Amino acid sequence: MPRLTMDAEAASDDPSPDPPQHLSSSAAALPSAAPRLSASSDTSIGVRGLNDVVRAMVQRRGLTSVFEEMETLRRARGEGAHRKDLTVKDLTIVGVSSVVGAGLFLTPGQAGAFAGPALPVAYMMGSIVCIAPALAMGELSSQYPSAGGLYTVCYILFGEFIAYLLAFSQAIMYLFASCVAARGCAQYLAALLNIIGLPQSVTSYLFFEPPAPFNDLFEVSFVAPLFLLAVTTINSLGSHRVAVFLKWNFLFNYSLILFFIVAGAVFFNAANFVPFAPNGMQGVLAAASVAIFAFPGSETIANLSEDCESPSRQIPLAMVATLAIATTVYVSVSGVLMGMVPSGLLDPRAPLSEAFRYHHWAWMGGLVAAGTMTVQLPVMFSIGMAKARIILQMSRDGLLPRALSRIDHHGTPQFGVALLGGIAAVMSALLRIEASMALAVALVMTNYGFSCYCVLLRRLAPVHRSRQDGRGESPRSRAGVKREVVITLGGLFMVVSLCFGYTIHVPAMGRAMQITAAVCVLVLAAAVCVLTAVTKPRRANKAVIGVAGEPLLGENNEHMDDGSESVATGFLCPLFPVLPLVGMFLTMLTVAGCGWRVLLEVLGVWCFVSVFYFLYGIHYSAIRQTAAAPIE
Repeated sequence: MPRLTMDAEAASDDPSPDPPQHLSSSAAALPSAAPRLSASSDTSIGVRGLNDVVRAMVQRRGLTSVFEEMETLRRARGEGAHRKDLTVKDLTIVGVSSVVGAGLFLTPGQAGAFAGPALPVAYMMGSIVCIAPALAMGELSSQYPSAGGLYTVCYILFGEFIAYLLAFSQAIMYLFASCVAARGCAQYLAALLNIIGLPQSVTSYLFFEPPAPFNDLFEVSFVAPLFLLAVTTINSLGSHRVAVFLKWNFLFNYSLILFFIVAGAVFFNAANFVPFAPNGMQGVLAAASVAIFAFPGSETIANLSEDCESPSRQIPLAMVATLAIATTVYVSVSGVLMGMVPSGLLDPRAPLSEAFRYHHWAWMGGLVAAGTMTVQLPVMFSIGMAKARIILQMSRDGLLPRALSRIDHHGTPQFGVALLGGIAAVMSALLRIEASMALAVALVMTNYGFSCYCVLLRRLAPVHRSRQDGRGESPRSRAGVKREVVITLGGLFMVVSLCFGYTIHVPAMGRAMQITAAVCVLVLAAAVCVLTAVTKPRRANKAVIGVAGEPLLGENNEHMDDGSESVATGFLCPLFPVLPLVGMFLTMLTVAGCGWRVLLEVLGVWCFVSVFYFLYGIHYSAIRQTAAAPIE
């Protein structure tokens, strides 16, 4: 096995090596100005000693190589090329379809038990938590429009290991979300069968509960996997076909939601809102932690950059529109639901259809139950598209087997879609919704916090493009402050915010601990604001030159005269640095609200993922092969 031959300076100071030759077969055949490597991307690079391991973990992908890869894929028009068919409307439909689904039809029953009639307030609080991360992802997608979304951004800004952890966290979160949506379909199917006359003794066979102590985590369903297998089959036909299906399904679903609001208003009783918050503010906060599960999904848009023509413009618009539409829908539906049924009588499994049965309109409940199953399907379609794109990009980077990045004649990574769909189907057959939901919330909030963290690092310490000889500039940006300072401050801010959250949710930690954590949060936030005040962006150039002498970046992605990227172009997250800091703070509070057990589960997931990285990813990383292989 060849030993890694990259010296310390090249490993730490080269954020932008030449683009790796690990694209699809058609893309790899295109002419390129990059040096040709004699080593294939399937060759393992030896890792000897702790220094090699650390250098591999922190090595960052170059900004130029990302855009050169995008340009190469754009120029590939034969087999294996991605089709760019998605418009702003398509992206918004994908985003809304991935947000409004399982959360709308499943979380009201669980969140309503905590918040009572204050359920609409809990949904508004959940929306507020997601505003800053959505705007942050909009900026990152505008500046780094590549498949993989947050994974690619973290690879550029933080390094390989952090990007690997977050990518797998996001993929696992998508798996859990798909599992919850499929289980929701199965639950509403059971409710529909009960409404049309099948006895409970028959529909109970749709779910099998194992004996204690396994029943806290597992509940067997033979129906839920069938929904996911059908969705996976359609997803393998390509994103453009899925988008057509989602358009028609989108119209039907929102007709159903409007129908529920109008029909439910007939039974609206204002007396059900008294008392408004029976469990106080603590109950509303607990409900908000559940309601937040209803909002993650807008980030799926960021993973579809390669499927649209102008991602720097389309993706931010679609993300903001998605969050606005979803918030309006959740507040409206939850308000009508609370007016229809007293909060103590909400059904936790199928709250919307059972609300009509409560008023003896069984036929209406059956109609809602049937329609609800169609609403869950777009969630599984949208999430299936996004998680496949993450795995696609990781495979291109050599961190996963190359088979996962092979594009079929539909323009789809079919093997990756099938593999992830199969895993999700197995999970949906075994796991309880309650067990899946808390971990999914913690994982997505961690990724949301890192999206705000990335904006902080990008603005205060912009990365550099590579020089002509392939060696990178120093990671200490000439246009900003040292990366190490920003990374340290941002990391401490997230950790202290998490600790502050636990002081709120665990009263035994004491008032003094809570005050200390609050002071630390304010001090770190003030330090970031001071750094922002002293950081001056410099004049920008219009483009970075690509593989054939053509510009890779347009007017929305400019770079400075010294080679570092501009921080004043494209879509920018407003109110910097306050909004990213608020986003990091609120997401960590949400993770703390999930409890110690869920935090340990997140750490367990990261440990499990780390094993895969050290067994495979660190040895086959394409960026390290590029640095280690001789140039012909």
